[in-house]
Amino acid sequence: MVETPYIKEMREVRKMVIFGFGKRLIRVSYKAGHAIPDKRVLARFMKKPDGTLCGRTWECAIPGKEGTIWQGGLYRVTMYFCEDYPSTPPICKFTPRIPHPNVFSSGNVCLSTLSSIHWDPNMSPLKILFCLQQLLDEPNPESPANIADANRLVNDPDEYNRRVVEFAATYNHDTVKDQFKSERAMPAELAVSTASNENNTSE
Repeated sequence: MVETPYIKEMREVRKMVIFGFGKRLIRVSYKAGHAIPDKRVLARFMKKPDGTLCGRTWECAIPGKEGTIWQGGLYRVTMYFCEDYPSTPPICKFTPRIPHPNVFSSGNVCLSTLSSIHWDPNMSPLKILFCLQQLLDEPNPESPANIADANRLVNDPDEYNRRVVEFAATYNHDTVKDQFKSERAMPAELAVSTASNENNTSE
């Protein structure tokens, strides 16, 4: 049985679509018929090798915003919630790592919102996913987690954009969504191994 608070929050994420307009989070209920299907956030609890679900580890995927170089892509994120969440922020990791100045080579995200100093215990998982979606097109090269991508963004933005567009095409919505669904048919340990072994060759 998954912890009750996580069930409620997972239900909130799975029925919503996130649209970013400036600094605002717009939530639209997919079930109400007002949302575009390919805008949906994918989310589920990670399945342990014994078949039970782990409420503290979420497997998610967020779409790139339309009108940006990230559009068309669906980007997988794993969120690890500590035992003292929401007192401390979750660890968020892109798998595979995306070509972005604020994402470490491990895939871990460097974002002030998720730091212990700036963390707001009232921030929901849905809002965290929105912040990650917003980070895609709002990189901060002044505080880089990956020097190579930061230098490309500053010194050769055309090359940076090309790499991102190429990455978005490789990890397009349909491909990632199909992969996300098919993994549930695999033995849990194989699905986890497949996700963790994906490598990003953008560096």
